[in-house]
Amino acid sequence: MISNSFKSVRANLLVMEYDLDPATALYGIAAFLGAVTVLYFGSSLIFDLSPVTKSLAFFSSFIIFLAVSMYLSGQNRIRTLIALGMTGVSYLAFLSYTLGKFNFGEEGVFVSLFLSSILFVVLGHLSNTGRLQVDKKHLKYLLGTVILVGCLFMVFDVVSAQPTQSLELQDNVTLEPEQETVIGTLTVTNNFVLPREFSEPNFDSCLGEELDGRVRGMFTDIQNSPDTLSGSQELSLNMTLRSPPREVINETRTFNLERSDSCPSEGENNTVYIFEDSDDQTIEYVD
Repeated sequence: MISNSFKSVRANLLVMEYDLDPATALYGIAAFLGAVTVLYFGSSLIFDLSPVTKSLAFFSSFIIFLAVSMYLSGQNRIRTLIALGMTGVSYLAFLSYTLGKFNFGEEGVFVSLFLSSILFVVLGHLSNTGRLQVDKKHLKYLLGTVILVGCLFMVFDVVSAQPTQSLELQDNVTLEPEQETVIGTLTVTNNFVLPREFSEPNFDSCLGEELDGRVRGMFTDIQNSPDTLSGSQELSLNMTLRSPPREVINETRTFNLERSDSCPSEGENNTVYIFEDSDDQTIEYVD
């Protein structure tokens, strides 16, 4: 009898301690989905936002989850733990994205990790001493400020200039068997004050003359193409063409270069045709 009563009291205490109800579980799911949304936002090219804007979005989510967890502190243990978990996820996302996108070097990574550990030690100390409490009024002000500033920053980013590309092809090219030769220059310009992500355009090329059923296509490449352009940066990148195998061209030959929409079924002899593999980028051609 006493044993059953003890078990009943213990069960009631466990329920009171964790206070796990449907609303808490739903809040946890919402927080998790919010973190996943931020992760997807940062890893994709939505709106072609600057890497700086995406990094700030990660950090803003960290600030929001931290403020929410401090507000819930002392009110509901489970909800506080969920908010703190999302705080950690958001900060890790911010740190990994920022370190991966920008070239900090080994020393920069070490300093960033060291300062991050100090940051959380300081936050833990402030929370333990009661100096990191957030009430409902201040939470509303903080959320409103972060969301408003973030939206204004994103609008400024979206309406600002995207990188421009212009391609200048040579009139002709001399190909040696199985060698790579420069055939033009791709100029990429970022007129925005912040960095922009850059994805090099895809080009294909082919010989215009008939080759008795043999492959006419050739490999075209943009050399030293970066993933990110710095603010107000202009780059000139070499466009190269690799010769076909020796069974196709077994001696040094000079070909005309001509821009085309695709590889023509009946092209001109002694001509190499250059064309875009996709039309998702706007490229200006310099004649």
